[in-house]
Amino acid sequence: MTTYITDIQTNIKFPGSLCLSGLSKNLFISGPNGSGKTALINALELALTGEARDLGGRDKAKSSKILEGLLHPHEDSLFAVVKLSDGRSASWVMERGKRPKHQPVDGDVHFLLPELLGALKGSKAVTARFLVNYFGRDWDYGSVDSLLENGVLAPSEASNLPPNLALLKVEESARKAQLAHAAEARSLKVALERLGVMSEKGAEHADKALIVQSIITLLDFQVQNNLGKCGVCASEVDLKALGGRLAQAQAQLDRLGGAPSSDRVAALQRAYNDSLEQSEDCKAIAKACMEKMYKLIEKNARRISSQITESLPLDFPYYVGLEVTGSSILIGFYAPEDEFLRSHVSGAELVTLCTALGGAIAQTLPPQDLIVLTTPDRGVDLNYLRRLLNIMKSIPAVTVIQNPFQPRGRPPADWTRIVLDEEGAVSVHGGDTTLSQSTQAS
Repeated sequence: MTTYITDIQTNIKFPGSLCLSGLSKNLFISGPNGSGKTALINALELALTGEARDLGGRDKAKSSKILEGLLHPHEDSLFAVVKLSDGRSASWVMERGKRPKHQPVDGDVHFLLPELLGALKGSKAVTARFLVNYFGRDWDYGSVDSLLENGVLAPSEASNLPPNLALLKVEESARKAQLAHAAEARSLKVALERLGVMSEKGAEHADKALIVQSIITLLDFQVQNNLGKCGVCASEVDLKALGGRLAQAQAQLDRLGGAPSSDRVAALQRAYNDSLEQSEDCKAIAKACMEKMYKLIEKNARRISSQITESLPLDFPYYVGLEVTGSSILIGFYAPEDEFLRSHVSGAELVTLCTALGGAIAQTLPPQDLIVLTTPDRGVDLNYLRRLLNIMKSIPAVTVIQNPFQPRGRPPADWTRIVLDEEGAVSVHGGDTTLSQSTQAS
């Protein structure tokens, strides 16, 4: 049986609190722009994943700024809480001036819409990782031992994973290691430039340091041996004045970072070369992993397309197509008579493609996982809405449709309709749903 969301409680865009209980597996949220449709989706995403794509996503600084702006002047915190049909719950809370706290559900959660849009509109690499992750479990990977036995993962890490996830893990680890080694190499290069090893400016800096070090050596010899003459012009000089000059020279050397040591330069040069070499090695591993993914996707393109097409309504006039090019992976529709792939989809077609992709993915995931499939916020007509309701009710996931309009009549079985208006009022229809809403005094 599909696990679904039974309760939502939040004050995001609903000052005070909005509490919806007894929800069905499928939710239909309608209302004009600005009424709070997206806020409810954000509340679900924050509670289940700890972040929301529309609210800054993984950019912590941007997210904090946006969320602070949503906090009502008379409230001390933002919150989002969900309860599931199997008794589990998840929560997200951000108190004013503090970092958010996330209490996730016990188990895997797949909030699919951000990944779906990323795969359809993102780079070739982003789309490839998405397809391998969700469709690649049963592919023939041939020999991938050379990619898995490369040192970026402990043997136990890769051996305990299915081949598609092991390949993704190696690529991710190699990519992150490459960035870390490249950053280390840049820091070491700056240090070497300061010592005059890698630039004209650095060489000038090192020359100054060597001259000052020579002056210090001479002045120190004079002071230690009570020689009251200048080491350059042989004129009489007070020893106290020589001591002052020695202190000034030492201070200048300190500002220059000290005299370059051949041992120190050699050690830094070795570390710099090692970092560059490790960065290139990791880059090569990540590139080899991506090339393996591209070949696997090209080999299994027809299989992936068929899986997604099976989630389309029977009377839909197009099929899903997938094409790997030199710079991208295209997913879209094609008509059987011309086989021209239309990868630039929008409006109702984008909603259909996301729904079919999500439906195909839901069929491949373990039944105990919580899967949430929301449609893009695109206005579609009432005829299409009726078709969409029939498509989504059969998907083994929590399905959420957001649309400015609502279908006529009573909600179909297993659907809860949530209606919002511009004044912040909420009404619910269908199932055993109860509504509780309190408002915050201004």
